[in-house]
Amino acid sequence: MTSSHPVQVVNKALYMITFTLLLLVLPTAFIHEKTARVLFYWCGYSSLIGLLFNALTIKLALTQKNISLVFLSLTCLFLGWSVLSKHFSNDTSELLFTPGKRWLVAAAIALYILNIKTKLKLLSSSKVIISIMALAFIAASIFGIIQGLTSDERILLGINRATLTAYAYSAFTLSFSSLIALTYKKKHKYILQSIILGVSTYVIFLTQTRAAMFIHPVLGLFLLLTWMYKDKVLSLKVLTISFLSLIVVMVANSNILITRYDSTMQDITQYNLGNVNTSLGVRFSMWKLGLITFSDSPFGQSEVQRNNSIIHYLQDNKEQSAATEYLQIHLHNEFIQYASIFGIFGILVLASFFYMLIFKVSQPSIIGPVGISTVSILLYGATDVLLTSIELIVIFSTTIILSCVVCGQKEEGNNK
Repeated sequence: MTSSHPVQVVNKALYMITFTLLLLVLPTAFIHEKTARVLFYWCGYSSLIGLLFNALTIKLALTQKNISLVFLSLTCLFLGWSVLSKHFSNDTSELLFTPGKRWLVAAAIALYILNIKTKLKLLSSSKVIISIMALAFIAASIFGIIQGLTSDERILLGINRATLTAYAYSAFTLSFSSLIALTYKKKHKYILQSIILGVSTYVIFLTQTRAAMFIHPVLGLFLLLTWMYKDKVLSLKVLTISFLSLIVVMVANSNILITRYDSTMQDITQYNLGNVNTSLGVRFSMWKLGLITFSDSPFGQSEVQRNNSIIHYLQDNKEQSAATEYLQIHLHNEFIQYASIFGIFGILVLASFFYMLIFKVSQPSIIGPVGISTVSILLYGATDVLLTSIELIVIFSTTIILSCVVCGQKEEGNNK
């Protein structure tokens, strides 16, 4: 027995504890958000202990840094802006310390999980991860369907907002579907993708979230067709099943579809007539006001300053807008929100975040499990602000980290 043996035992035990905590996040995230949050934080604490242990004993050179640096960019943006905003403004109600800290925890987990696994040369955990994600998908879908059958209200799963539920569930299921296509070699994987697409679209419809009801099935079909093209496989059976399942979902939820379509067209009509006090009208108004404040303060400002600037603009131009009721929340567009308070630097950080995950980290680009889930978050960000949502941070970052573990092992296997 060598002197390093006890160190390796402790190192492996720390890793297995951390990895197990991370695996438990997704199956609980859509059922009981608080449980997932606690597991996520404990995983972060364990990661920090593991990194410190390795620094003091093994002196491990950290080579897998891309994901951590991407997460840290948002950490620096949120925490840095919050510190400056608190210094220049007395209002601390809307500071972003909490999402900043969660991205920091995510960065620590990614740095530890992706680096130590390579060092330990553990047995393949791809099947474990895919099994856990399958469990999370099944549990979340059944829970959502039960909620839909027992209530006429929009389903929430374990999260407190239907829209956030739809976006997080969509990003997760798209990543899961891509992992199936990436790791399975048999043709029946396309059938599995079709099933995932049909079931997830049905659950998305139960959330009654307009953006997700359109974007999710489109991305799901795009993912399926692209992987079939990449694998040089054309299956009319799979395509028929996919399109039929979507038609069945649309027919089964025709009332929801018609209601949401009618409300959308009415909002657009009212906005064209000058009435901005509708759901979409308020969003359009917020986007316009956000761009105006960005042009006035291109290098950023506190949220209080931005809101006061918007109010003064409306008063000076004698305009009335229901958008003022939502200023304390956000402007319902990721890029416009960042531009209005973080300025040009915020736009650059956000653009870099999406570019790195979609084109650099994702294996393969765009349609990989990291890329496709990030694309969905990018598109959903056109009507909402997601990356400051503390619930979504847990689900999205965990999905990305686990996907990277599988992709890393797939690449190692191909290189052998």
